Amino acid sequence: MQTIKRGSKGEAVRKMQRLLIAAGYSLPKYGADGTFGAESESALREFQSDNGLSADGICGPKTWAALQAKGAGETIRRGSKGEAVREMQQLLIAAGYALPKYGADGSFGAESEEALRKFQEANGLAVDGICGPKTWAALQAGDEPGTEHFKLREFGCRDGSAVPREYWGNVRALMAELEKIRAVWGKPIIINSGYRTKTYNQQCGGAKASQHLTANAVDISVQGVAPSTVYNKLNAMYPDQGLGKYAGFTHLDLRGYRARW
Repeated sequence: MQTIKRGSKGEAVRKMQRLLIAAGYSLPKYGADGTFGAESESALREFQSDNGLSADGICGPKTWAALQAKGAGETIRRGSKGEAVREMQQLLIAAGYALPKYGADGSFGAESEEALRKFQEANGLAVDGICGPKTWAALQAGDEPGTEHFKLREFGCRDGSAVPREYWGNVRALMAELEKIRAVWGKPIIINSGYRTKTYNQQCGGAKASQHLTANAVDISVQGVAPSTVYNKLNAMYPDQGLGKYAGFTHLDLRGYRARW
């Protein structure tokens, strides 16, 4: 990571701030806003002093290493409160896991636990609803979704538009399911359609409330496997999701309730 100090701005600063908050060094006034100001410098100096580092307020290699080791160390769970909880909630929201009722209020309740469990499941983590080191690391990574066999670009709109960051959580969930489907036949999966912009969805005759609009759906084919065979298998695998049978592909969406056409 680059060396940053007071006056720096950008994603590196935001990451430092998130690590500070997760390590228990609150930034109550500005939070992880991506601007390295007096509040961030004060918190960083305190962190450096507490961890045997030169308290110069500059985040260089040694401080980065210490932050990355300590910043994922505070375990929080249902019932926890404070800045670390608020940061977790903000990261969940940024990853596409909405908290419509309470938002990032700093209180770890049922809504936050449910969202965290969904995030953990989509990212191959233990689904325990507890934000420990591995879950913090995944939340803080800020990397685009990706698995062994699938990349984010495969889910982009066919008009060239990328999947908006707010829908990355949906893509992660789809990727996890596509890996399961791929394992059934051990053959490549071709994504014919993933995310759609509103304009493109209208142009291709998609439903007004299509799951494709939020990157919560994929139209797929499996290399060397008949579409009817794929549909029949997915019909058994996903009794409570959306499934559509077409001549050349199968539609799958994770709407959370049964739909067939």
